[in-house]
This record gives sequence, C-alpha cells and structure tokens, in this order.
Amino acid sequence: SFADNHARHIRLIDGHYYLAGPASDPRFNCQTILMPDKKLTRYLGIFNDVLSKHHLPYRLSECNSIFGQGKPGVSDTFASALWVLDFMWTVAENNGQGVNLHGGDKHFVYSPIVADNGVVSARPEYYGMLAFRYGSGDGKMIPAIITNPRDYNCTAYACINQANTLLLTLINKETDKNFSFNISFNKPASTVKI
Repeated sequence: SFADNHARHIRLIDGHYYLAGPASDPRFNCQTILMPDKKLTRYLGIFNDVLSKHHLPYRLSECNSIFGQGKPGVSDTFASALWVLDFMWTVAENNGQGVNLHGGDKHFVYSPIVADNGVVSARPEYYGMLAFRYGSGDGKMIPAIITNPRDYNCTAYACINQANTLLLTLINKETDKNFSFNISFNKPASTVKI
C-alpha cells in the first residue's frame, strides 16, 4: 500500500528478511538453513508485484539466517556459507538489486566479517558472498534448470558475463549425498573450466 500511495516519490523499495529465529530456539540447526526456503520465494513475489506495477527496484536492506544475532553451531558453519550463496542467488533470480547482511559486531554469530582488537577476519558467510561474486561475474542471469531432481536438495544458477562467458553455480545442500551433473548447453562451448 505504501508503494501504491507514494510510488512517484520513492526510488527504491526495501525490506528485511530472516530465515528463522530466534537464535535461542533449540529447534534450529544446520538442516534448518539448508532446507529449501519457500517462505523467501513468496516474500520476494510481493516485491516482484510492486516492481511490475510501479517499476520500482527493491533490495533486502537487512537480512541474515537466524535472527537474534545468529545461532552458534549453525550461523557460523559451512552450512551458513551455502545458505547465503543460495539466498543471494534466489534474490537475484527474483529481480532483487542486492542484499545487506546484518552483522559487523564480533558478538554477531552470523556476521560475514568481524574486527576484534584491530584484527579483521572472515567468517563462513563471507565465503558464500565471495562465491556469489565469482559465480555471478557481474553478468546477466539466464535460466538454469535441473531436470530429474528427485526431490534432492540442490540448486543451479547461471549467468552470462560481458565476455560472453557462461558462469554456472551448482549448490549441494544435502549433508549425506553427492551428485553427478551432466551439463547441457543451448549452443556449443569452445572451452570449459572448473
């Protein structure tokens, strides 16, 4: 309704998003952040409706995995790197202009980077963000479809960059399964690098 009433006066719509919380809830574990997030897809659909109706871009100006500063043993693990990588791709796939991950303080378990007594260190979510940077290559998203997924918890995303190079990101969020992929292109590839 804000966009409906004030669209001519605004340049960007923003929102906040946390997958789960609070961090004190004992039900949340690594599996929580690795499962497909249907709630996020519905939430981004609301922004896409505003985008199509009012031609306004959107971004998630505050977001992260588990609210309440993140959950130890979950928000500071490799699972959180996979979560943020998949999360950022999902936002990009749904026309989002970007995300601002909440963090910064050394007490925030989910913070991508922290400074403690003058020493700056990267945490798992930083590496997920870095993987997104290299996987997107400042390119344009193109469809990447996994056929015959058999309900496995994996995702695929693709971009084509300004040099006409296809960049593909495959994310396996299963904790006890490996996958083999056969990649089919819609036109011949001259070289492939892994």
